[in-house]
Amino acid sequence: MPYEYGGLKVLNPAIQHKLLQKRWLNYLLDPSGYPSFLYPLMLNHLAMFKNANEFPLLPLFDTECLTSTISPMHLSIWPVIFGLFDYFNHQGAIQLKQVPVKTILSMALRKLLIYPAISENGHWKLRHADLFMVFDTSQQRLRLKVIGEYSRYPRLCQILYKDVLTHRNIKLKPFVWNHILESPTIAENSI
Repeated sequence: MPYEYGGLKVLNPAIQHKLLQKRWLNYLLDPSGYPSFLYPLMLNHLAMFKNANEFPLLPLFDTECLTSTISPMHLSIWPVIFGLFDYFNHQGAIQLKQVPVKTILSMALRKLLIYPAISENGHWKLRHADLFMVFDTSQQRLRLKVIGEYSRYPRLCQILYKDVLTHRNIKLKPFVWNHILESPTIAENSI
């Protein structure tokens, strides 16, 4: 703190240390602003985490992906990078934007819904999104399953459909709506 407020006007070493380490996050989250030869290496390394081969940044946003084929984890830089991401993203300021359809279908449903809807409706904490959503090849869009497509949890599928489209009391995250409203890019189109 400044002298006027009774402080010593010195840097906090813990915060300064985190700020110095933030460059690792900058390489991943803003590769055009912070170009580095490490970016492709870091992406390749992140792609080894569970469900991250299509979208390597997923482990930063989803802690359930933190099981890995990489060994041993305690000798890696990734626990530090994940801790930094949590520190700088404590209010959820960094959001997912472009997530491939395959990754969305492998994510837990609670990760696709906006948080207040999850706390109100505990039954949406189910694990798989592909129980409720499907990629429609004729329309080239992601959509909720309709009657006749429900394989498991038919009542929950019907309730989710009504809650999202009719009652509008459950909201899907923006990165899901991207694939509902428009076709995927050519690179992603191989579903």
